[in-house]
Amino acid sequence: AAGFLASLAIPADTARIGWTSSATEAANLAICGLRNSLGDAAIFAAPPTDHACIHAPLAAAAPGWCQLPVCRDGHLDYDALPACLDRTIRLVCITALHNETGVMHDLLRLRRLLDQHAPRARLLVDAVQAVGRTPIPWRDAAIDLLLFSGRKLHGPAGTACLIVRHGTPLTPIIHGGGQQDNLRSGSIDAAGVPSSSDRQPTEIESPGAPSTCPEGRADLWSARI
Repeated sequence: AAGFLASLAIPADTARIGWTSSATEAANLAICGLRNSLGDAAIFAAPPTDHACIHAPLAAAAPGWCQLPVCRDGHLDYDALPACLDRTIRLVCITALHNETGVMHDLLRLRRLLDQHAPRARLLVDAVQAVGRTPIPWRDAAIDLLLFSGRKLHGPAGTACLIVRHGTPLTPIIHGGGQQDNLRSGSIDAAGVPSSSDRQPTEIESPGAPSTCPEGRADLWSARI
């Protein structure tokens, strides 16, 4: 686990890993688990451009979640964002690298705005497409919850994880034998987890390599909306 975290530039003493069957399950654990810990008064937020694995658990666990403003090109509207933030916001979800548009959000700028306007908010980053393609600023963006999928690093399908910053309150959503320090009960994939955790982000793309997102995809998104 320490080696896997180190490959993502995450100090092992700052986080723990909860292995899951998919990034969708990891997102449900993050969103529903945090909601169950914080209570119904907690307000969660995400942009309308996030993946269904974010929106669906938000709708189930936090009805009335707040939609963050985005520009026509799919980027967050950072100028309008402060008006949507206050101390009642307890979780902000964001996709680091969008799988359809290629949009990369400025996680450092987002964290600065959260610190100023929503200081109690945790930050959940969907890094499924980003790992191996762009650095993940775990420390500088003070990321609290991070989604990872093994198959995006050419590992086996059916293996993913939620990386949780120490001190982030999560109530388990799968109950049973209390495996993984009671974060996620049930047996893990004994073959898939070692294979995924052994993958290195540098095996995907080195710095300066061509983008995996087709040129002009963000323009297509702008035209669609």
